[in-house]
Amino acid sequence: MKSTSILRNEQYKRIKNIILSGEVLDLGGSCSSGYHELIGGEHKITVVNYGDLHPGEDLNFNIEEKFPLPDKSYDHIMTLNVLEHIFDYHNVFKESHRVLKSGGLFVISTPFMHHVHGSPDDYHRYTKSFYIKIAAMHGFDIVSSESLGQGLFSLVFQCVGGWIPTKALRQMAQQLSVLIDKALLSFKKYRELNERIPLGYLVIMKKR
Repeated sequence: MKSTSILRNEQYKRIKNIILSGEVLDLGGSCSSGYHELIGGEHKITVVNYGDLHPGEDLNFNIEEKFPLPDKSYDHIMTLNVLEHIFDYHNVFKESHRVLKSGGLFVISTPFMHHVHGSPDDYHRYTKSFYIKIAAMHGFDIVSSESLGQGLFSLVFQCVGGWIPTKALRQMAQQLSVLIDKALLSFKKYRELNERIPLGYLVIMKKR
């Protein structure tokens, strides 16, 4: 699956390696984005959103408030490119822990080096250190934590590529940015720089 976003391409590559079985709650998700079919395992995904419901969305509630769901009612929870738009992120972790079954996974991906984008607002950028602290605070253990991104050229495209006037030019600029970064990543100093400017993170936590 391809996207005009380098970050989403990186996210989707990782999602293909995730296996979730049973009942899965997707907080702020979208069936139209196409990532649900990338997840392995036998599962049923319930999509939560807030505001006007769109096709494929199942539940409608504000995830900054208590979830109207029973304790231990879902096997796994995921949220993709949503937490940066949530001011009270503590509530999301607290309530996700409550509705998860013991040993359930919480799959999270968020942008880091990214332009400000409203949905309707944009509040936060999170680091690996944040995820370690927030997981421990709310009863999760980190299973894996990955930086997403290719390097400086990919970062520049991610931030300004959307303003390139035509789809063909955007695709060419994206491909060129990724190719340049792949070549430069053969140098140690560039790899060290890349670790400091990730486009985002993909973190998997497990409920204790």
